[in-house]
Amino acid sequence: EIFDDMSEQAKLNKIDDGSRTKAINLKLKKDKKKGIFGKAYAGYGTNERYDAGITANFFKGAMQSSVIAKTNNTNNIGFTVNDMLGMFGSGGAMSGMGGMIRMAGGNFGGLNLGSTGSGITSSTQLGFNYRDTWSPSIDITGSYFYNTAETNNLSSSLRQTFAGDTTFFNDQLRNSFARNNNHRFNLNMIYRIDSMNSIIYTPNISFQDSRNNSDDTSSLYLKVANTKEEQNESRTFNNGTGEGVNWTNNLIWRKRFARAGRTLSVSLTNTMNNSDRENYNIFNAKFNPRNVFNSTKADTKSYSGGFSYTEPLSRNKVMELNYSYSRNNSASDRRTYNYNNTTGKYDLPDDTLTNNFQNFKVR
Repeated sequence: EIFDDMSEQAKLNKIDDGSRTKAINLKLKKDKKKGIFGKAYAGYGTNERYDAGITANFFKGAMQSSVIAKTNNTNNIGFTVNDMLGMFGSGGAMSGMGGMIRMAGGNFGGLNLGSTGSGITSSTQLGFNYRDTWSPSIDITGSYFYNTAETNNLSSSLRQTFAGDTTFFNDQLRNSFARNNNHRFNLNMIYRIDSMNSIIYTPNISFQDSRNNSDDTSSLYLKVANTKEEQNESRTFNNGTGEGVNWTNNLIWRKRFARAGRTLSVSLTNTMNNSDRENYNIFNAKFNPRNVFNSTKADTKSYSGGFSYTEPLSRNKVMELNYSYSRNNSASDRRTYNYNNTTGKYDLPDDTLTNNFQNFKVR
């Protein structure tokens, strides 16, 4: 069963805050709570196209773990909802399981399911999901996902523009390559202090690195009568690398009181994000050639906290009091340098393409 799950706060106070997370709710019949099952597939076609995948599932009492992997060069990246359902089979015997797998924001375990764009993409994904009850007081759910994608693109075009007795020709050839690697770790731990108090801790960390390069050639010439004249010819090289880390922690204390509907929750959240990127751009042409290097460093730190208190006023009316505080610090530093033919280094600052931003916000 796929449904829109409410936030932990909405579950506690029964007030819908509009927050939704895609989740798969699964249960097993009593005689199916121990075992191993899975499936595998593979295909090969013309132009050396291939697609293969495997899923495996392990159950023993409250412990549930699943592994999913796939690889292809058919522009199919990420895990789809059908892939997730395929992990657990179909039919009445697998209609529910007591645990949930979340797909926040159209993702599963934080892996993007976005478009590959133009070109041929080869991708490999690996996912692991784990859920268990460690004690009567502790439930834990965790997942790890890895994704790598390589895209190669070779394109050419010839464009003609007619203007009276003159014809303009623009001949272009582009060859590009891009590679992206992603790692995602997710954890959710629930500790029930007693029947009225519980603590939920949810850390998430992700690592990304990327590399891309391109080689573009362009020729512009015009033809008048039977005479061709070259106007400009250029060749552009781009080479870029980047890496980033994102770490988020969320801690919630929830309390129910003896009176039904009276609740109190306190939450703390922090996020740390940093990224580094470098890029070389070489433009060879008759007019305005350039050879530039730029680096960009970005860093964001945010902290927030708040509480929510609900008080029942009548059978179908509840009053909610809440307070939140957040603090965000972000910085971005972009440095650009031109190539120095004398020293053979990128040591000539370009102030027109250099900037530094600092942002601080409290609310």
